[in-house]
Parts: sequence; structure tokens; C-alpha cells
Amino acid sequence: MDLESRQSRQIVGWLDEEDEQEIIQGESEDEDDHISESEHNTDTEQEQEAESSDDDCDNTPLSQFTTYKEGQYRQSNSPSDVVKRLITPISGTGRNVTFDNWFMSVPLAKELLSDHNLTCVGTVRLNKREIPPEFVQKRREQFSSIFGFQDRLTLTTYVPKPGKVVLVASTMHYDDELDPDTREEKIPEITFYSATKGGIDVVDELCGTYSVSRKSRRWPLTVFFGLLNITAINSLVIYKTNNATSQGPIIRRSFLKELALGLVKNHLAHRLTLKNLPLEIRSTIRRMNGVEELTQPTQKRMKMSSSRCEVCPRKKDRKTTTSCHRCNKMICKEHSVPFCEECADTGSGDSSINLICVPLGCLVSGAITQPLGRKKSMMLVNIPFIVAWIMFHYSSNVGMLYASLVLTGTGGGLLEAPTLRGSDTVTQIAGNKR
Repeated sequence: MDLESRQSRQIVGWLDEEDEQEIIQGESEDEDDHISESEHNTDTEQEQEAESSDDDCDNTPLSQFTTYKEGQYRQSNSPSDVVKRLITPISGTGRNVTFDNWFMSVPLAKELLSDHNLTCVGTVRLNKREIPPEFVQKRREQFSSIFGFQDRLTLTTYVPKPGKVVLVASTMHYDDELDPDTREEKIPEITFYSATKGGIDVVDELCGTYSVSRKSRRWPLTVFFGLLNITAINSLVIYKTNNATSQGPIIRRSFLKELALGLVKNHLAHRLTLKNLPLEIRSTIRRMNGVEELTQPTQKRMKMSSSRCEVCPRKKDRKTTTSCHRCNKMICKEHSVPFCEECADTGSGDSSINLICVPLGCLVSGAITQPLGRKKSMMLVNIPFIVAWIMFHYSSNVGMLYASLVLTGTGGGLLEAPTLRGSDTVTQIAGNKR
């Protein structure tokens, strides 16, 4: 299949030396015009400043004027200069460099090939001066290609779909052949560019998926955000390489979460030492750092915000900062009982005295219930309870409290025999009726 049947054309030497010199001369003239214009503006501004500050300058000594020189770290950020700085480690190695249309230009491609022994492949913007008009025409047949050759540089234009033109420059390829492995009759330059540009596109996609960037007008902070995104991707690649056989598939989201926690772990540990840190934040930091929570008896009581008492009616709307030691329920002073540290430590053991005395009442309940009967026994058992509650109310020492607990435990045991006998009688009556 020849070039005409493939809707392709070949233009040899699309850029002559005279045209190239005119382009370079035009660019230099533009730069001279820009420099002269900037100098004119600078002179005008200086004259205005001089006129406005004549009176001030007359009385100001020359030693107070400060002059600034151009810093030694100032560098040009033009696309060609950025590429030259980046290819310094591989200069002269005969490798290939792939970049997009922001950096690609015909003079740069020639300079990399002649001065650094590096080939390059990249897309070119359609508004470049050195591009012939035939290469940027959009009204062409789909999948058609046009080739242009000069020295060792190849310029190719390809129409992947109607109305769209892709322009590729390459110093690695120098022929007009098409890629036989593609149905769209793509040129090798397009295929090679698509295969080697994946690193940049994948990095951009990964940075967009999980990004730490935020809107900011401070350019150092924006640069720092970009460095964090790229560092996270590089660290994941290194981690996967070192742990490829020891572990299963590594999820990027989980890795980034562990990486973020590792970066802030020392800072979180320092925040735990702050005394005025809120309780909720302190608990969250302990959970994130894997620190065990302090037990309730040994945990220091933190100052809490005021809340409504959960025992009082809602219409009273009593606000309190006191909570129950066991259930953490908010209670006011009316529904709280103060304890000293000794009584608080021994309160749990004293409360079990009435349960210890229940078996003693059970032993006596059978002997009392047999002669008196179930009804009278249950009526007489109320006497120890009444006495115990009166002692609770008028108790003035610990001994009276202990005696009250003994009476309530014994009275509870005395209820066992009458209650069981009554349930047995009810069961028998129900069985006889059936």
C-alpha cells in the first residue's frame, strides 16, 4: 500500500535554513522590542519616582540607599532551560527523552541531539512558527498522516478523529512507515509516544485520586503539596519492590493511611502531653497511636462542659458539670452523694454485706414460717426492713450503716420460705383445677 492510498503525504525539508534564520531573527527582534519597552517603562517609572522624591533625597545620605544584585540561585524557568537542567545526569548517554507539548520545540530537539547525544519524542503545539500550514489543517480524512523531514528530525501530523490533529516531532524516527499492529494506521511516533508517556499520565492520575493539595496563594506551600504527592507515589513503588514476595497485594489507600499516621505520630505523641487538650481529641490520639486508654478508677477527671442533669425533670433545666463515677450520667448536687477517697475505695465491698446476710435469713425463715404461716411471716418480715431504713436515715457513724445492711440482708433471706411456699400453693391449685 503506497502513501497515496493511505491518505498520507511526505514533505521533505519543510523548514529551510533561510526560514529558520528568519524565525530566530524574529524571536530576537521580539526580545529586543520587549527589552527596549521594559527599559523605557523602567526609565519612566524612575523619572516619576525621582520627581516625587526630590525633596526627600536632598536630605538623605547616600549610605542609607540599598542596592540589590541578582541572586546567585536565580535560574530561568523557560521550558527549554528546565529540560536542559533535568537531562544533565543522562547527557551524552544516547537515551531517549519523551515530553509533552509544553516542553517540546524544534530548536530544543535539535540541540538535544547535537549537543547532548539524546533523542526525543514529543507532541508539538500547533501555534509554533516553524510548523508548515499543511500540518495544522483539520479538514482532512480520518487516520491520515503527513510526514516532514529535515536533517535527522521528523515532523508528523496525524488525524485520530475528524476535526482533531496531533502533531509529533521526533529525532528517534526518520521514515514514513505506519505501524502495522494498529487498526487506525497510526504512525510509529504516535505509538512510541503513547507507550512512553504513561509515567507522566499515571503520576498525574494518582496525584489527582489521593491528593494533599489545597487552594493556596502561597507558592512555597503549593510546591510542598506537590512534593508530598510525588513522594507518596515513589514511596509506594519502593515499598512494593521491597515487599513483593513477603506480602499479598498492597492497597494504595491503606498504604497512604499508614504513611500519613507515621508522619504525624511524633506530633500526636507530643500533643498528648498538653494538659489543656480536650478529652475527645485525647482519646482519638490514643486510638490512632495504639495507646491503651486509662482505666476509669485511675483516669484523672477532666473538666467537662456543662450539661443538663439527667435525673431532674426537664422543666427545671439544671445544668451541671458533675457526672456519676460508674455510669457517667450527668447529675446535679441534689442527686449526688460525696465520698472521700477511703470510702470510695471501700464502698464496693461494703455494699455486699447485705448479700452475705441473705443466707442467714434463709436458715431462719423456714422455722418461722412453719408455726406462724405464710401470711403472718411475710407481714413480720417488714419489721426488719422498716428498722433498717430508719437507721439509714438517722445513721451518724459507719457502724449504724453496717447494721442497716445486715438487717436488709437478713430480711431478704426471711422472705425466701414464705415466697416459695406461696408459689408452690398456687402451682398446686392450678394443677387441681386442670
